[in-house]
Amino acid sequence: MKKRDWVYPALTAAVLITDQLLKSAARTRILEGETVPLQLTKKRRYLEISHGDSHVDGNSSTDNGSRRPEHSGNVRESSSHALLLARNSRNRGAAMNLMQRHPGIVMMISAGYTLALTILFAVTLGHAGGDVLKAGLSLLLGGAYSNTYDRLRRRYVTDYVSFNFGPKFLRNIVYNIGDFAIAVGALLLVIGANKSNEVT
Repeated sequence: MKKRDWVYPALTAAVLITDQLLKSAARTRILEGETVPLQLTKKRRYLEISHGDSHVDGNSSTDNGSRRPEHSGNVRESSSHALLLARNSRNRGAAMNLMQRHPGIVMMISAGYTLALTILFAVTLGHAGGDVLKAGLSLLLGGAYSNTYDRLRRRYVTDYVSFNFGPKFLRNIVYNIGDFAIAVGALLLVIGANKSNEVT
């Protein structure tokens, strides 16, 4: 294991912690099934969140420094302009809500998959080179740990962000950071494996 290989477990931990913090925020601040538009305004560079009938931005405050609504607006109307939507969705199945009626099977598959990835990751760290492969496994493992932890503890995975553009099927799917880490990690894994084959 090279000295700089500590970066890869750190990347795994960063994905796990970030995803769990965002999942916790979604569960505590957003009602299940609720949609909260997330907007980045053109004139001011900050994240603007529309919630309920009020519109709250990062520059609005009272004399004592507390946040206050600046605009009033309709959430449904605001959400039509937001590219991203914050949600609180419970997924008891696999990716894209597959196997929703068999959460026990999904949980066992998820645990086995995560264990296999952990072993592969440990073996890979023991070899020189393969930085792309290691980065891919790090991201995959971070997402797998987070989602598997949800399944073991809660019997469902918390998803909290969806796209408000593109095809309808894409807009209907709710994701989490772990899902994106798994997708990017899988891509890097393929690229890393191809590079290793070219070298050999």
